[in-house]
Amino acid sequence: MIEYFRTTERWTTIPGKLAVAAAVALAATVLQAGPATAASSPSLTVDKTQRLNADGSVTIKGTFTCTGGRTNSLRSSMLRQGEIQSDFAMKTMVLIPCNGAAHPYTIDIPNTMSFPFKPGPAEFSTNWGLYCADGSYPTAELIDAAITLQE
Repeated sequence: MIEYFRTTERWTTIPGKLAVAAAVALAATVLQAGPATAASSPSLTVDKTQRLNADGSVTIKGTFTCTGGRTNSLRSSMLRQGEIQSDFAMKTMVLIPCNGAAHPYTIDIPNTMSFPFKPGPAEFSTNWGLYCADGSYPTAELIDAAITLQE
């Protein structure tokens, strides 16, 4: 049963008054806690020389830097050499350290089967999205970074 109190201009419910009081208390708590610190923008590098493996796959190496503590990352990457283009290599929710230091990464690009990669110049693209504990979603990307494939 809901009880109503008559005011001079409108009817007000007890649950409505409790909701307003809870909202005011929550706002006061948030103001006392101060602003949350968001993770800074992550950055990526890629080594200029990459390994072309005997099976036609390519091992891409580079470094990443980010802050904000351990974070899940979603990565998509692609390698192109002239008209030959790899499928996107996806790694879902890889846990990475984000402590401000540069950390190495490795991405394996599979063989394209019908048109294998060859030693020589190529272009590498990758996009990383980070799922941070503070709710932010910073991204980092390299687009058409010039690399050289070597056996």
